[in-house]
Amino acid sequence: AAGHAVRDAHLEGGSAAGLEFVAAEAVLVTALDAGSVVVAGAGGALEAVPGLVASTEVLAAPGRVSAATGLEVASGDTFLGGGLVVSGTVMGSGPYVDSSDARKKTNLRRVDPTEALDALANLTAYRYDVLVPGDDDGGPVVVSDDDDEHLGFLAQEVEARTRFGRELVKENAAGDKYVAYARFAPLAAAAIAQLRADRDALLAANAALERRLEAVLRRVDALEQAAPISGITKEPPLG
Repeated sequence: AAGHAVRDAHLEGGSAAGLEFVAAEAVLVTALDAGSVVVAGAGGALEAVPGLVASTEVLAAPGRVSAATGLEVASGDTFLGGGLVVSGTVMGSGPYVDSSDARKKTNLRRVDPTEALDALANLTAYRYDVLVPGDDDGGPVVVSDDDDEHLGFLAQEVEARTRFGRELVKENAAGDKYVAYARFAPLAAAAIAQLRADRDALLAANAALERRLEAVLRRVDALEQAAPISGITKEPPLG
C-alpha cells in the first residue's frame, strides 16, 4: 500500500502495516480527553502524554518545555509559578515591577540607615569577564566571548562585608551564588537618608560655629575701639 492515501474510511480494527503515510482531514481517537496532545509513541502508535493539554487559550505541560530557537508570546501576560533562570541578557521596553503592596506585608522592621550606609561603603564594585563551561562536559572553564562589559559585586563579599547577605545573596542547587541587585534600592534609599541626616547635622554645627565666630569678632571689634581709652595701642595692618 506504499504511496496510497486512505480517505473517507472507517477503520474499526486491523492494522495499516506497510503504509508509508495516511492522508486524512481528521483522525478521531475516542479514548482521549478533549485538549489532549497526541504524539507518536513506541512503534509509532498514537498516544497522549498525561497532563499535556493544548487549546486555543492555554498550553499546559506537566514537565519542562524546551524551545530550541526561541519562545514568543504574541500578546497577553505570561505567568510563572516558580523561578526563572536566564543565562543571557534580559531586555524589555517596560519597567521591571516588584509586588510591594502594604496590605500584603507584615512584621515590618525599619532598616537601620547607618547599617545600610556601612553595607554600601564596604562593598567593592568590579568590572569583570564571565567564566563559562568549555565545550567538553567537565572541561575547564573559559572566558565568555560575549561583548558585554560586566559590572557588579562579588556575592561572597556581599555575604562577608554586610549584614544583609541573607536578603541579597541566593544560592542554587549547584552552589552557585547570585546577587539580588534590585534589593539594593531600599538600602540605597536608607543610606541616602543617613547621608542627608549627617549633612544636616554638619550644616547645623557649621551655622552654630559661624554664630560663635561672629560673636567673637564683635567682641574683638569692641576691644579694638576701646584700645585708645585704655592705653592699648592698635598695631597698624600688615602690608
